[in-house]
Amino acid sequence: MATAYIYDIDTGVFLSEQGMSVAVTPSIHFGTRPVWQISLRHSDGSIPDLSAVVAFRAAIDTDFNSATEPLCRTISGITYDQGTGLLTVPLDACTANFQSRCNGRQRTNGYFEVHGSDTDGYDIFYFIFNVVCRYVIDPDGSTAISPSTGEPMTQAEVAAIASQVLHEQADTIQGPPGPAAPNTIIQFSADAANWHADWTSGDTFIRFSTDNGDTWRDCQMVPASSTLTVAEPWRDNAI
Repeated sequence: MATAYIYDIDTGVFLSEQGMSVAVTPSIHFGTRPVWQISLRHSDGSIPDLSAVVAFRAAIDTDFNSATEPLCRTISGITYDQGTGLLTVPLDACTANFQSRCNGRQRTNGYFEVHGSDTDGYDIFYFIFNVVCRYVIDPDGSTAISPSTGEPMTQAEVAAIASQVLHEQADTIQGPPGPAAPNTIIQFSADAANWHADWTSGDTFIRFSTDNGDTWRDCQMVPASSTLTVAEPWRDNAI
């Protein structure tokens, strides 16, 4: 079931259908997989031009600590209708992080953010607003914890995510002189269990580490392809 909002990206306020500001704090319950439909507007009523965005990602979390995983993360399936300004974001609140960090409280204040990346993997669009993360009385009644793999990403989404991770490493490398930066590692797998460095036919998962393999980001599904090459984006913008 979709939940609809109208949002002014210039002022950061929600709007009524008549264009008046309204006090709204969207909420999301543990155990649900809602679809948020957000009609984006500029303050003058015009529709934002996001034609240069090739990949979107969204997240919900209760803090800004990059060392922790978000409560919800969506990196595939987000769509934007340039004609109507409608941004559609599927969310998954059936995650172990949501359960562990909201357990014991009916409501926890959080944040929802959306990034839009260009072909080089850099953010060219971003907005954030407050949300309420709600827990439930009976979490075990009908809730299954979702795997972290999600839906298959498109080639453009793989390129944007890989480019962003590698750019983060490049920025570290290009900083002031100091200790050597840890290596960024990309691995592939056919079953999300057995991992190897080079993509081979049949691989359907990809994962990244930015600390030489000590920790890994959530793996994601990659599109079926006869070839898949992840290049260093500051040298060759290709995947």
